[in-house]
Amino acid sequence: SYSVNTTGEVDKLNIKFNDRDAHDELYSQVKATWNETADRGFTGIFELPVDATTGAFGTTGTPAAEGYIMQAALAPSWGGYLTWYAFNIIAETSAKVADVKNPLTDLDGDNNITAADMIAYMHMDNLAIGGQKTALGMPYNVLVKSFDGTTPLQVPVPNNDSDHDVDVSSPTTGSLLTGGKMTYVFSTGTCFPHNETITFNADFERVE
Repeated sequence: SYSVNTTGEVDKLNIKFNDRDAHDELYSQVKATWNETADRGFTGIFELPVDATTGAFGTTGTPAAEGYIMQAALAPSWGGYLTWYAFNIIAETSAKVADVKNPLTDLDGDNNITAADMIAYMHMDNLAIGGQKTALGMPYNVLVKSFDGTTPLQVPVPNNDSDHDVDVSSPTTGSLLTGGKMTYVFSTGTCFPHNETITFNADFERVE
C-alpha cells in the first residue's frame, strides 16, 4: 500500500508505502505468490548483549561475540550456567532415551524423561560401582556425587562446576574432568530467516 500527500505547497511531496515482499503472511497484499527461496529474508547475528555481572548472553548488556549461556532450569545444580558437567548430563539423557537396548525410563514418576531421570540413573550406577561413562567420555561418578565418604547418599547430588571456566587443553583426561562453564562463541555469525516489512517515508522538495 502507498500514499502520496502534499502539504499545500506544490513544491513539496511526501510518499509513504510499505514493502511486504519479504513477509510470508502479508505478501498477498503486494503480489500473487510466495517463493520461499527467492523472497525469504535473512538476518545475520555476530554479537549479542552480554550481562556485565553474569557474563552470560541476555536481553541487555554490551554486545559481544562470546558469552556464557544461562537458563533458569540450570540454576539448582549448576548456578544457572550451561557447564561441561550439565552438558554431559543433558546429552547423555538424549543418548539413553534413544538406546534401543537399555533405554532410559521415567525413574522419578513425573511422566517425563528428563535430566533428573538421568541423574537418578547415574546415581544407581555409582552405588553399584558400575563405572559407566557418558557418550562424551565423562565418568558418571564425576558428574554425580553418590557417596559422602564411604556412606551412600539417599539423594544424588549433581556436582557443580560453575565456579570456573572449562579447560579443553586435555580433551579426554585431566582438565576436562574438572568441568567448568562453557562459552558460546560466534565465530562466523549465525543467520536465521525472518519476515520483513519495510516502511518507506520519503519527502521530496523542489530546490531552485
